Amino acid sequence: AWLAQRPHLTRHHHVRLSRKGDVERLSRWMAGRAVGLVLSGGGSRGLAHLGVLCALADAGVPVDAVGGTSQGAFMAALHAQGLSRAQLQKQVHDYASRMGNVRHLLSDLTLPVLSVFSGKGFDAALRATFSAGAQLIEDLWLPFFCVSTNLTKGAPSVHVRGTLWRLVRASMTIVGLLPPLYEEGEGLLVDGGYMNNVPVDVMRSLGVRTVIVVDVSDQDEVGWRSLTPYDGGVSGWQLLWDRWCPFPGWRSGADMPRYSQVISQLGWLTHAHNLRRIGREHRIDLYLRPPHAGAPALMDGGLMTRIVKDAYEYASAAVSHWQLAGGGAGIGGEAAAPSARSSMDVAAAPPQHAAPTPHHA
Repeated sequence: AWLAQRPHLTRHHHVRLSRKGDVERLSRWMAGRAVGLVLSGGGSRGLAHLGVLCALADAGVPVDAVGGTSQGAFMAALHAQGLSRAQLQKQVHDYASRMGNVRHLLSDLTLPVLSVFSGKGFDAALRATFSAGAQLIEDLWLPFFCVSTNLTKGAPSVHVRGTLWRLVRASMTIVGLLPPLYEEGEGLLVDGGYMNNVPVDVMRSLGVRTVIVVDVSDQDEVGWRSLTPYDGGVSGWQLLWDRWCPFPGWRSGADMPRYSQVISQLGWLTHAHNLRRIGREHRIDLYLRPPHAGAPALMDGGLMTRIVKDAYEYASAAVSHWQLAGGGAGIGGEAAAPSARSSMDVAAAPPQHAAPTPHHA
């Protein structure tokens, strides 16, 4: 409400004068040295964002604005709240626990005319995560945005104001799993990854100097090449039998994709196309693609921990290499204390992925 009463404002910053980090962030914006962090979508692989956030903090790389799509929007929103590392880890763990609860998932199942889940349980988990659903985007400590796909307007929607949990929910709405979210003045919204999974263009429009991208999207080209050829007719009953039959000799042996895999691959193809375009049109100063450790099945604590740890190790080494090469010079920021680093209990590993058309600041 306070921002609506000031229509002349095009940008605002929340600053606690008692917090050195807040004052330094404002100084970087005023000096044209702000750092923007873009987090991509990627389903449960988005847990890797947590490891990267911790690695950036330990390397002394500040984040002055954050935005993302789908799971990246969720992690970006948590970070924009200004949480401590312990608070951030707890929020992620609590949310994953809610969403990985079998009883919770079963209770949200519905007749799959529009979607498999009604969305009520998902909405409740997001409201519980973001201040009981009352938090607004414009009240976050860091400048934040998220992206959704607007089915009504046939274009991506960028959200910089409004109820946080609802717009993060819109950005995470996978077609077929959750019903589209209706937002007043916008229309029907679904996952932003269908149109802009790595919104570097949106971050650049904010006026930041340095853009860091964390890409956790899935890519399984080998798996698609190994599928069983068929003549165009596929029986869902046969696929169900193959999936559940306990006797291998009674199965057809056909290797066919699931509906969720088809949707995921379509998203990846769109993402790959857009990423090449973005790399040509907008400078990416540091591109991070954490190693793919798999997607946790429900609440697989061991795999979740591995995803975060592997991402931390990868990002720590990649950021160190970037800094030694002169990347991020002049952006300021102080490395976290050794005790903060030791809380991850990991060691650095060499980078494993190269950036598309990289540019160093």
